[in-house]
Amino acid sequence: MAHKIAALLICDAAATGPDGKITLYGLFDVIGCHKLPLRYPQFTVYWKLLADRLGKISVRIEKPDGSPLLSLDPFELQKNPFGRHQGVYTLTGVEFPVSGDYKVLLLLNDTEEIESTTLTIQKVGPMQ
Repeated sequence: MAHKIAALLICDAAATGPDGKITLYGLFDVIGCHKLPLRYPQFTVYWKLLADRLGKISVRIEKPDGSPLLSLDPFELQKNPFGRHQGVYTLTGVEFPVSGDYKVLLLLNDTEEIESTTLTIQKVGPMQ
């Protein structure tokens, strides 16, 4: 099976219940702003995957030019009889220096790309 992505999503927030279920709030993939750089107050990256081998899962965000914006601490996959894993990264105060498409990557052992998604920062007209 190797690794098969089930979800890689960006949202406003996530909550984990006592039963392990994760609830996501406010899914999005575009942020509009009036000026740059943009310091975004908070967002969450949620991931879920099916895996038959263990390793460290991490998230990296790249700027539109491909250079790194930030790398998040890895999450160690634990042995699981069903091979299902999920996690959330909640980020606060991330500064996006330019408009464009930022690539959000889910990585295995900091090198193997499992999946990616795009977060677009779009400059909009002045506030009225």
